Order: sequence, then structure tokens, then C-alpha cells
Amino acid sequence: TKITDLASLSTTASNDVFVVVDVSDGSMAASGTDKKITTADILKYTVSSVTSATSSPTDTYGFRVILCDATSNNITITLPTAVGNTATYRIKKTDASSNTVTIDTTGGQTIDGDTSQVITKQYTSIDVVSNNSVWSIV
Repeated sequence: TKITDLASLSTTASNDVFVVVDVSDGSMAASGTDKKITTADILKYTVSSVTSATSSPTDTYGFRVILCDATSNNITITLPTAVGNTATYRIKKTDASSNTVTIDTTGGQTIDGDTSQVITKQYTSIDVVSNNSVWSIV
């Protein structure tokens, strides 16, 4: 299936995978030939919703969006180890309650020097990436 406008996609399922192919090669674009896609060409994009008090995602590559509805309780998202992790995580609080969404680390790792980050306001999100040792907000 050819997707010409990714912006037109409004929702994704938790197991959707988008394949992004660099078509800057003029001969490929002109001739319309197929390109062999390797694992390096694949970008895993996952969206999940969380309402339970704790969640521990395990993705180590790709782009992971975690939508947190803390209406009923505080939520803690514990990131996997930063070591060997090339994933980008976006954690977002979707509700207007006074409950919080806390992003924790494992193994003494940090997020911009702190062991956790707390989201208190609705529609606020934090994106984090690993440098193979700790997490950084981007």
C-alpha cells in the first residue's frame, strides 16, 4: 500500500508499523522501482493508552507514545533501561484531574539529571531519548 500523506492518518492501532523510505535517490523516484527495505529502514511507531497506576513499557527502538488518563489515580511510567535503547518515548497526560503522571527510571539512571519527571497539567507531554547511559528530554 502506498501512503502519500501520513498527515491524513488520524488514528493508529497499538500494533501499527509505518515504513519510511528515503526516496531522495533520483533514479528510484524517476523509475518507480522497488527498494529493498532493511530493518534500518523501518520506524516502529506505537500508541498506547494507560489508566492503571503503573506501567512499564519495554520498547527498545522506534517511537512510543503513551497517553495517560490519570482521572482515577496517579500514574507512574517506569522507563526501561537506557543502555542499548534507541527508542523515543512521548508520555502525555490527557486528563484535567489533579492526579499526576510520574516518569521513573531504572537502575539509578536519570532523566536530565533527575531520577523522575512529573507531569501535572493536562495535555503536557515529555519526550525522552537515551544516550546509551541515561535519558534526556528532547
